[in-house]
Amino acid sequence: MKKWVVILFAVILLSACSNAEETKDETKKLQFREMDVTVNENTVQLTGEAQTTAQKIYFTLEQGDTTLAEETSIKLQKNSQGWSEFNIDMELNKKVKNAEEVPIIILYGKTENGKMVNKNHIPVDLSSSEK
Repeated sequence: MKKWVVILFAVILLSACSNAEETKDETKKLQFREMDVTVNENTVQLTGEAQTTAQKIYFTLEQGDTTLAEETSIKLQKNSQGWSEFNIDMELNKKVKNAEEVPIIILYGKTENGKMVNKNHIPVDLSSSEK
């Protein structure tokens, strides 16, 4: 009986380790670099590079509890080093610019199951907008 308990415990332990390793691999599938946000009057532009095993990245624009831009995908074209340049342009209205809370661009990838991974929150500094 003790033998079966030990075997069962070992199987559960190994199974748990397997799941942790799988989650760890999912988060390594996406990296961002060279991020730059510019604000020009009512336009926000985010440029950067992404490296991922997927062919798409996703973003939303939020301000507090309000979603200003629904989930949008960006198709990537890899260069010889495996990085893909991307560009996001968005228009902001006066209500967004005059609000107390800062708009935040959320960049992320998705697993095959549709789960968000590597969420990056990028604040948009509206006080630096060029006029």
